[in-house]
Amino acid sequence: MTVKRLASALVVASVGALAVSPAHATAGKIKLTLSGGFNFATDGDFIGSTVATINESDRTNPPLAFETRNIEIETAPEWGDVYGPLAEVALEFGYGISDSLEAFGSFGYSHASGQTIFLGTTQVDSQPDTELATFGQMSNHTSFTLEGGLRYYFETGMKLRPYVAGRAGAAFVDDIKATITVPGAGFAIEDLAIYDNSLVFTGGFDLGLAYQIGENVSMAIETGLRYFSNLDSDDRDTEIVDFTGLNDDGRFVAFPVRARLSREF
Repeated sequence: MTVKRLASALVVASVGALAVSPAHATAGKIKLTLSGGFNFATDGDFIGSTVATINESDRTNPPLAFETRNIEIETAPEWGDVYGPLAEVALEFGYGISDSLEAFGSFGYSHASGQTIFLGTTQVDSQPDTELATFGQMSNHTSFTLEGGLRYYFETGMKLRPYVAGRAGAAFVDDIKATITVPGAGFAIEDLAIYDNSLVFTGGFDLGLAYQIGENVSMAIETGLRYFSNLDSDDRDTEIVDFTGLNDDGRFVAFPVRARLSREF
């Protein structure tokens, strides 16, 4: 067999393999999907810029008993600075409205470890011309998400089919605290309340490619855009650090990268 004939045979075989058992929704069938991946924050301030006053309290280590300290946060840290990619797993139930359109609902869990970030500078009354570097160690970000939406598969006549999806829902986010340290002054404030337990709105769209790997089994990769609304401020510790305006945000936009494995029933 010549190279040209062999190449032609491979092309025909490849097209034939893609042309059977197309990946799509099936009208009237239920689909169970397990997905996993990461959400990469692209926009959104974690906290705002402000000047905060540290007051005398037994929560500081060591306790302050003689002078006021002011923390100046000049640049608002972004989500991507505070947390790395949010790892996410989700279980999804879908129903085929037609061979191209399916409705779905999903339950997910996400987690990201808090990073130590540079917050700004601290000044003390006894050294008004000295600016001391100030850092914040944020607690972990964990959330549970419940979403629903619609997914549309484009007809290609092959096993490989692109799709688009729109989704909306809500996420329950655990409270977020911070440990603030000023190494130059030799003190820290531990477990400072920043955001309370929050119920936030989520929404977005997905772009993906699905591939049929068996009669009722398919896999997919997808990306898109996700939006998470503002977190709820937690002002319980304002008597320790008066950070009015610091925690009035918490929303962010992310692009997900996920892999999916589905089984129709």
